[in-house]
Amino acid sequence: MKSDKENNSSRLKYLKKLIKSILGFSPQNLYLYYLAITPRFVEATFNGERISNERLEFLGDAVLDLIVAQYLFHKFPHKDEGFLTEIRSRIVNTENLCKIAKETNLIEIVEKFLPTQHKTPPNNWLGNTLESFIGAIFLDKGYDFCYKFFISLIKDKIIDIEKIISEENNYKSRLLEYCQKNKLNLEFFSEKLQNNNFKIKILINNKLISEYIAPNIKRAEKEASKIAYDKLINKKATIYVL
Repeated sequence: MKSDKENNSSRLKYLKKLIKSILGFSPQNLYLYYLAITPRFVEATFNGERISNERLEFLGDAVLDLIVAQYLFHKFPHKDEGFLTEIRSRIVNTENLCKIAKETNLIEIVEKFLPTQHKTPPNNWLGNTLESFIGAIFLDKGYDFCYKFFISLIKDKIIDIEKIISEENNYKSRLLEYCQKNKLNLEFFSEKLQNNNFKIKILINNKLISEYIAPNIKRAEKEASKIAYDKLINKKATIYVL
């Protein structure tokens, strides 16, 4: 019967083979990648210690923001900060990160190591795992390699930047569409303040999701809708079904 160390060694060798065949590069520090593909909802240990990819997810999130910021900064030299921030947030939202994880077959690597019995994963777990994987690449291969790896995915049209830029920017319509599709109860409340500004509050299933104050109702609705929509897409709001 193999010891835990022998089993771990076999897992790491198999992981190296999968990464090489599926993603096309040879990792050096295999433990980092094993950690990256171990979601927090899995009860996993390595050499007797409890492990999860939460810390790598934190790092990968920051690295991805920097990679995409640098890419957009050079690609759009005449666009302002607001445009760059908006496009970056659309590129690295949870929906797109999950799409990348699926289309690069990262999910195939992860599923090879998932135990048959585990807790129900959250909807955004694949996107979180991709962030963890980016964190592992950054520590193992350095920023330049990490940058080229992720940007190659964009250039391969897994994420179509031109399409993202041309997307409808009416956040209220997008919010309405999202809530209708997911059978969520959406409510807008407006209030005129003493200084003649307007406050818009947005509630989803009776929970306050966003609010915004502006000189006119139209702008307040737009900004409040943007905040609410971004929270939903990036899974930063917990909505309870009525």
